[in-house]
Amino acid sequence: MCAIALALSSLNEKDPTLCEVALVRDGLPFARLSRCDVQDFLVAGARGGARLREFMLTHGLLIFTDQHLTPGEEVAINKLPGWHLEGGEIHNGFSSLITGSIPILPAQPEVLCQGNADLHNHFGVTMQLKMSLTYSSEGFHSDAMHNQQTDLPIITSMYALQTPERGGETFYACGRSAFASAPPELQRKARRLLVHYVYDEVLGRPILQKGIKRVGFDIFGNRTVTGHAGGVHVVHPLIRKHPETGEESVSLSCANVDYMEARATETEPAVYLDTAASYDLVEALLGNATQPPLVYAHKWREREYVMWDNRVTLHAPGEPSEMVGQRLHHRVRLPGSPTANQDLR
Repeated sequence: MCAIALALSSLNEKDPTLCEVALVRDGLPFARLSRCDVQDFLVAGARGGARLREFMLTHGLLIFTDQHLTPGEEVAINKLPGWHLEGGEIHNGFSSLITGSIPILPAQPEVLCQGNADLHNHFGVTMQLKMSLTYSSEGFHSDAMHNQQTDLPIITSMYALQTPERGGETFYACGRSAFASAPPELQRKARRLLVHYVYDEVLGRPILQKGIKRVGFDIFGNRTVTGHAGGVHVVHPLIRKHPETGEESVSLSCANVDYMEARATETEPAVYLDTAASYDLVEALLGNATQPPLVYAHKWREREYVMWDNRVTLHAPGEPSEMVGQRLHHRVRLPGSPTANQDLR
């Protein structure tokens, strides 16, 4: 069913607001919530956190329209489902070489500013934002999969404060659907594979086809990085099994794959896929899920708040060259707890 009504009065007896839930499209779990505010969940405390958690587990991506949030509330909402790591280090920046100084809010360092807007004392930040990460250089990914071994963020949220006249979409793909639609033989192989990632500025910025297949680098051109000794190297399973639902999902950072491998078992031989073979497998898993009509291209509206579960939802930025007007988003992503990431152990 594409739309349901859910009474939030059970969350807070003083708030009888109804939250209407509609899928963004048939065949995708992503949902738009209306007739309720994010603050309703905050006011409801632990019960609000449980209901928000239920929504996230079901849909993987939630869209709230016409929200009016403080930076502190943005962080509090991310914490509400209980998947973050209390007191953990904030991994909230990109490479300084790529983006220059990191535009975080001084009083709320969990909040990062993104876009191309010219900021004038925006919560203490004054600078010209630049958009350097694009669909063709970053592609589809789960946040921090390529450069963090532990404490991977579970929720990422974006809050739109300025939106362009045209362009600036964010693309979302369902990792659960991608895995479920794969042939059984491919599923069996993918379950065994570990992905070795390499993240190194000296290689240059990746060049991706269709947001999933790296074909070269913008500085050094097409080259093989297998065995490269520099930069950051991390290893994660290609398929994540959700700790709470048991659902399996493709979880990947498409721009930074080095190679894939699986150890031999009593019944299965060892597997080694070099860079080219790894991307052939990525295409087989994600080729349909990341292209129309299955991919969801979200066109932002001002005061829209979107949050998603990185364990089951892949996303990709649009191309800045195709955008007309200024864009300003707040982004929050907190370190995930060991419990929320227990499938990666």
